[in-house]
Amino acid sequence: MYPTERRDSIISILSKKDIVKVSDLSESMGVSESSIRRDLRGLEREGIVQLFYGGAKLTDNAKAVMSRPYTERTALNAHEKILIARKAMTLIEEGECILLDAGSTTAALAYELREYHRRLTVVTTAPNIALILKSNPYISVILTGGLLRTPGESLIGELAEATLDRLHISKAFVGAAGIVMENDDTGDDMHVMYGNLLEGQVRKKILETIPDVTVLADHTKFGRKALVAVFSIAFAQCVVTNKAIPAEYLDWLTKSGVRTVIADNAS
Repeated sequence: MYPTERRDSIISILSKKDIVKVSDLSESMGVSESSIRRDLRGLEREGIVQLFYGGAKLTDNAKAVMSRPYTERTALNAHEKILIARKAMTLIEEGECILLDAGSTTAALAYELREYHRRLTVVTTAPNIALILKSNPYISVILTGGLLRTPGESLIGELAEATLDRLHISKAFVGAAGIVMENDDTGDDMHVMYGNLLEGQVRKKILETIPDVTVLADHTKFGRKALVAVFSIAFAQCVVTNKAIPAEYLDWLTKSGVRTVIADNAS
């Protein structure tokens, strides 16, 4: 495992637990404790973790780490996002009007759609997705309008929400900053989380106005917290993820009746 991969793994683990021991990180990643301490010291210099004797925890700016800039998020888990995007393609039918929300995994789906040689209308809250699709003559692209939020490449605010009210969209594909159990003891509910309140409002409008919503999320999003919980994943019609999804989350989705599609290399 490369140092950059260890760094991402450490942040992911710390986002799920209040405190983590160096020895536990060493064992889970199969590297020496000295390597883990070196990684943690680097993260401490960046203000991401707070060290104490034998372990570490996230600092108060951890949410800024978990809501990384869009360009950096795109590079993370790129292979899994491509697999998820290709599987999501099988859910799209010719002639539909669909929505692609802002996000790195929905952008991966847009790249797949660039080679889609059938008629389709795509509404999007993301200018970068519109630019990805502009070269495909078979696809009509509609931008919702609204206030451009950067980083994140998303359109937010009343204009974006009003556009969603006016259009008849059959299907939506949305990403997630994190997906967490509401109650870790009982698993009563599972919430989809986002890193910005105004973006959260647009996602709520998507749930209100579009009858068929699919959540695209790679395995690292399960168990990761973000700023605000926006909706219960039980309100989604489908979840597309990869085979490394934690078992307890897959069990919950199965028992709750949410259609769960697993993308892998054989897809």
